[in-house]
Amino acid sequence: MFIRALFYTLILFFYFLMNIPSVMAETPTDSTRQVRTILITGFYDWRDLGSPPDPTRCRDNPSCRILASEGMGTRGFSGPLSTILKKWSKNQSNLKIEFALLPVTWSGLGQIHREKYQLIIHLGLGVYDRFHRLLIEDGAYNWRKGKDAIGVSHEEKIQPDQPEILTVPPQVSLGIKRALSAHLPSPFTLVKAPARQDNTYLCNATYYEALLHINTTPQENREAYFIHLPHRQGDDDHALTEAVFEVIKTIIIDTP
Repeated sequence: MFIRALFYTLILFFYFLMNIPSVMAETPTDSTRQVRTILITGFYDWRDLGSPPDPTRCRDNPSCRILASEGMGTRGFSGPLSTILKKWSKNQSNLKIEFALLPVTWSGLGQIHREKYQLIIHLGLGVYDRFHRLLIEDGAYNWRKGKDAIGVSHEEKIQPDQPEILTVPPQVSLGIKRALSAHLPSPFTLVKAPARQDNTYLCNATYYEALLHINTTPQENREAYFIHLPHRQGDDDHALTEAVFEVIKTIIIDTP
């Protein structure tokens, strides 16, 4: 009996040893989790761009300056926001943040390879009556209207056979709720803005495109957000940068 018991004990012991790797492989670790790729975008200027117009000027639009710094021509992403995000992301496991600047042109829509990213956050100028309010868009309006940076005009539905409002999916709705809980430096505030008729320019069309991609892509839990920024107060972008960083950080770190 003793020999038989010992025999079965040894069998169980060796079985356990042989299955340790598979058991460990099923336990997610920082080295095995999928890397989340995130895209942060801003827009170039679109007014008074000279003759002929330069649609890649970065001077007046805060969404460009805080990502790429003020200037013209070829540049890296060395603005205050991109600098902070690069430094912060180094301490976040399995996180990759990329940046892009978009021309304010109707023809520029569709240039983003959205399938590469699990999370996209668009930034754009869109608050003109105060310096310390940010808007996070809750949906997009099915209309595009206005003259772009190179003089091309549109006034039409984006999708002729679809409703006037494209709503955000549940995971984005939860993300907006998280963003509204971010602790912004005083006196900045973040306000949820519904899709509306007076927001039908390039920012809205860009977000409509982002939400449409989420609704039609097979991958689950993709997210896209649009945050409208005010002009800076004074000549320093750092206060605005801190507020935007807090919103972005809250969205990223609390995303499932």
